[in-house]
Amino acid sequence: LALSSGSSSPAMEQDISKRSRNSTEVVQLLTQAHQAVQEENYELAKQYFYYILQIDQNNKEAREGLKNIEESRKQKEDANWKNEEIKKLLFYARKSFHEDNMALSREFYDQVLTLDRGSAVAQAGLEAIERRQKELQEIQARQSELEHLFITAGTAFQQRDFKIAKETYSQILKLEPKNEIAHKGLVESEYLILEQGREKEN
Repeated sequence: LALSSGSSSPAMEQDISKRSRNSTEVVQLLTQAHQAVQEENYELAKQYFYYILQIDQNNKEAREGLKNIEESRKQKEDANWKNEEIKKLLFYARKSFHEDNMALSREFYDQVLTLDRGSAVAQAGLEAIERRQKELQEIQARQSELEHLFITAGTAFQQRDFKIAKETYSQILKLEPKNEIAHKGLVESEYLILEQGREKEN
């Protein structure tokens, strides 16, 4: 028999009542789920969303919520991995720097900038490398000059040109005031110059 337009069956009324209760419960659960997401309590939020889907398996907001949680979790994992990788690279960059391995240190800092273009630490590290490389070049140039001057002084001694030897040792002491070999060479040169003067007088 068809139902009259003005009446409803007890089963229909129960169904409507159940749907109304479910709808209210879903709204409450969604509110709690979103609150948990804001607090980054993703496990609790997932429980709320799963419970909503038990009530309403086609609930779009709950499905989107679960998808967003998974994406957020992956992003967080990626961020954590990146942070750990950057820490490791910075450690080896500094280690290489202190070992005067500027090329390797630069490689590590460049890798940091690949992961984090705005890394102020890496930028400062590269600037420190530039300064240190300049210092090392100056040290190397000074060392080469010292070696050349010592050879010149030694040759002058062999040729008994003690005046040139004295001038050369004086130049060495301007570069390295505490160089004991140069001090000794200067004293010997001055003494031998005096000896040569006495020989000429005699």
